[in-house]
Amino acid sequence: FDEGPSNKGIKIYCRNGSSKAVDKEEYQKIVDQIRPNIVISLYSSVLPGSSSRQRKNRISSTIELATKYPNTITFTHELCNEKIDENSNLSEEHQELIKSTGIFFQYGEITEEAEKNIAAKIAQRDPSLPRMILCDGHPGDVRKCYNLGIDLFLFNLPYLAAKRGIAMNFDFHATEYSEIGIDLKSKEFEHDHTPILSDCDCPCCKNFTKSYIYHLLE
Repeated sequence: FDEGPSNKGIKIYCRNGSSKAVDKEEYQKIVDQIRPNIVISLYSSVLPGSSSRQRKNRISSTIELATKYPNTITFTHELCNEKIDENSNLSEEHQELIKSTGIFFQYGEITEEAEKNIAAKIAQRDPSLPRMILCDGHPGDVRKCYNLGIDLFLFNLPYLAAKRGIAMNFDFHATEYSEIGIDLKSKEFEHDHTPILSDCDCPCCKNFTKSYIYHLLE
């Protein structure tokens, strides 16, 4: 919390679009009240250009969380995951921290370069430790991450698609983002009395037409 986006501390974003800046003590109170199963240290990412003070503060913040909540799975950002070897300049405390926490990745689109980076950093970790990723959530990217060994997924795409009235009738082999679904708010579906997917037996496709859903969204 030494140098956050606001001089008041960290900004917490909510699903309704609002945000609030909180200091370290207030954030700790939120964690105490929620008692989450998983905690991602907000300042665990140690950038290459960080000062020694920033590195120390951000590492100690993660250690504090891991110590205070021993039954909670703590994740450190991938940028903390510097290779540990004989030439490493990391403190013993930092090395032990990296070895005992899950790893958290943060990407938009999963490019070929991102895949290589994720695979390399996962290879440095104990395979029994959990792996989480925050990404857009394109179906093709989900498959890539699953094949890389990611255990937990945080997506923006399903939420944004549902908010806009897009039915995600995607093909996992699709490569273009535009191919993930159909916009049921579009006028073209006003009198379309076919299901979203003709060969799908889910309750929605079995009982409702595109036209019906279009009018619900109007």
